[in-house]
Amino acid sequence: MCNSYDFLIFSDILYEARPFIKANCKAKIILHLTRPFDDFVPEDDKKNFTNLLRKALSTEKVTVVVPYRAYLYDACERGLDITKYVNIQASPFSPNIKNSYVQILTESNPNTNQTVAVFNRYFQEKLLIDAFQKYGIKYEILDFEYGGPKVLSKYKAIVHLPYTPAPNSLMENICNGVMIFVPTREFLQELHSKYSNKIEMSNFNRYLDLRKDQMSMIYECFDPYIAPYVTYFSNWKNLVTKLNNLSTVRRKIMKKRNKEFSIYQRQENSYYWKTLLGYGNENIQSIFHIDELPYCKMKTKEERANLRNKQRRIEIAARKKKKPSNKKFDNQFS
Repeated sequence: MCNSYDFLIFSDILYEARPFIKANCKAKIILHLTRPFDDFVPEDDKKNFTNLLRKALSTEKVTVVVPYRAYLYDACERGLDITKYVNIQASPFSPNIKNSYVQILTESNPNTNQTVAVFNRYFQEKLLIDAFQKYGIKYEILDFEYGGPKVLSKYKAIVHLPYTPAPNSLMENICNGVMIFVPTREFLQELHSKYSNKIEMSNFNRYLDLRKDQMSMIYECFDPYIAPYVTYFSNWKNLVTKLNNLSTVRRKIMKKRNKEFSIYQRQENSYYWKTLLGYGNENIQSIFHIDELPYCKMKTKEERANLRNKQRRIEIAARKKKKPSNKKFDNQFS
């Protein structure tokens, strides 16, 4: 296999690429980073695997593709600096799940578009259900195997309470007509503070203390690229108000906007993959992102602004300094 193909693409579980990275492979190896890089790596081999990737990156033996830069931040925190990569967003296509749930749903509940779909898996979702009961919002608790975006799009909306990075499912939902409501960073921090150690965040809650511009690297739902296609709420009452204001007309407008985004995203993803695999007209180097510093070592916007302001003050102060006097005193040359 190593010498029978031009490219070997490893997605999801990068550990499977280990023997091919070690071998003197003719094929170009592409690592599609869709989860933390060392997931499913045996504990006693994590250090060796990290060193192997570090060496492969330094010699450009592998090419990294990332849909979501939080994984770069996570890798950086654990000693793997990925500063050259191709940023290709998650696919807008939803999985083709064959089931009759959509038909049954449409036939049995014609008013689904007036109901909010919710899950009941984590503590924060129980808080959401309590809020809906308090304010009289119609909702339906979905089964774990609910059928994907095709089913969710039949409902008025869903409320996404982050519990783990999920860039693929978020992009699929946005591009397939699902109206998504997300808590603001501040409200999420408030919930964490109020219900300490109860909110499920799959160990990513430590990132809540990071400054705003760094948080967009961690939670895909706060990424400026995604932000225009979701609706944010600052508390439960604000959520209820926005859900009540989501009319059928407004919903159609938002769906049309998201569909246009979906078409654009498909074209952009196709362009990047074609270029990466040598089928495009552009030079492959044109699609690479090259960062001067690894993500976790970058300064925030606030820190960069402070440094610039400090430098400006130094320059202004230097210009205002009085020049040395040219006055000659009697004893100057004595």
